[in-house]
Amino acid sequence: MERALKRTTRLATSIWLIRSIRLSVPILLTSFLLASPSPPSFAAGELTRSEESACDKYLKNGLYATYERRSKLAEEMLLKAIRQSKASSSPKSSLIKSRLALANLYLKQERYAEAHDLLGSTLSLCQAHFPNGLETAECFYGLARTEMIFNKLDKAKGNAEEALRILRQWKATDSQLYGQTQHVMGMIIAKHGWYSDATPLFVKALSTMEHHPGYKSLDLADVLREQALFYHSIGERRQAAQFYEESYSIKERVVQPDQSTAGQVRFVWEPGSTRAEEIIDSEFPFRYLSANGIRVAATVIDLWELLGVLITVTNVGDHQTEFDLGDVKLDKVDLRHLNSAAQIVRPVDPKGIDRIRRERTMWDLTQTRPWLANIQKTRTVRGLVPAVGHDLFRGPNVFGVYGEWKAVSHTVPERIAAVNSRESIEVLLSEGGTVSELPGLVSSGESQLAGLTPVKLEPYESRTGELFYLNPRDQDVVIKVPVGNAIFELPFHTRKQRIP
Repeated sequence: MERALKRTTRLATSIWLIRSIRLSVPILLTSFLLASPSPPSFAAGELTRSEESACDKYLKNGLYATYERRSKLAEEMLLKAIRQSKASSSPKSSLIKSRLALANLYLKQERYAEAHDLLGSTLSLCQAHFPNGLETAECFYGLARTEMIFNKLDKAKGNAEEALRILRQWKATDSQLYGQTQHVMGMIIAKHGWYSDATPLFVKALSTMEHHPGYKSLDLADVLREQALFYHSIGERRQAAQFYEESYSIKERVVQPDQSTAGQVRFVWEPGSTRAEEIIDSEFPFRYLSANGIRVAATVIDLWELLGVLITVTNVGDHQTEFDLGDVKLDKVDLRHLNSAAQIVRPVDPKGIDRIRRERTMWDLTQTRPWLANIQKTRTVRGLVPAVGHDLFRGPNVFGVYGEWKAVSHTVPERIAAVNSRESIEVLLSEGGTVSELPGLVSSGESQLAGLTPVKLEPYESRTGELFYLNPRDQDVVIKVPVGNAIFELPFHTRKQRIP
């Protein structure tokens, strides 16, 4: 009897503990979401109930991933939410909210053609189920933004006015959506050429966005960047430089070169940017961007039927740093007409071509340019970077197929004590250290993710990689280079005719 009583008591205790844990999980998740500084716009209490559907779970995770700029995870979750919401048992509102969330993600990624198609097919559903609702206002805002990008200014202006009308009707004038809609309205009016009317809207939009800056102020940074480009276009260079630097500094604070799974930050090489740099060359323009100690430079080389791409990643900081280098993408785009989706150009397997002959061709074409010649050599000697002026990529470097570099060790010239350099060698020696303590090897690091190459780089050390593609002649292309959670985007235009 006593043993049976003990077993019954233990069983009852276990059942009570299991029920307590099940009940506490949604409560803890709700508390976490509500404690966030600027949680996404969904009702956490409604979506964390134990009886929530699979669609609600996917939508909740997708919204939060979008808020944190984890684009790949967000798209995966939201596509699953849309598939689940098409079931007969799901309410129509779930489908509408899932589609709006996915369109918002595409807008943040500047995938305007896909966002426009999605929003165009969702507007009638919004008007039927949420007449004059906030969901309808969000849909009008997204359509206004995409049509402004496509230069359909009359339609864009009408949609923006509708979004503002609904938001004022709901007295939601102190919200991020209202600030973003004001900003889009200002961009539309500026494209009409009415600059005096656009400026007050920009000021009001910026004031609203400062109160609702988004995750780590990245939404505010996007608005500052676009307003900086506007002021640059009308000749107010000082105002443009101030706004662009503010935007860039916000993004730089978020960069983590050794954390590829953190929220993504985009850095775009574009006219009007205070950080877009280029070594001008009519044949092989060499463009580069720097952010938080990372410098990414690239150029394209015509190899007849192939397009050769040279990419070099340099540590321009003062300390050895680990960089997580992701897979490079080459997108074929039309920078003059953005109403078509980008097409991904697949790389050619270097093992399937005569790679050495292609390398020799690139060298013959570029060897008279010191900056391009320097990055096409594996160099182990340190201390060659001058104390002032451009380094011209003279630091240690490993050259090879991108992501397939071999390990090297470094040597230091005997006269290093008499040569000033920005490679922090003198500082290290003065502190009693030895240069050999910095290995500079291709290291596995802490990351073990597929498609990731972690490397440790010393100050002004580089890794230069080559990639080959079928040549898309006379086309705009964008090279996207992931480093940690930052994505550097460098645009080029390929040659119409072959190099003779």
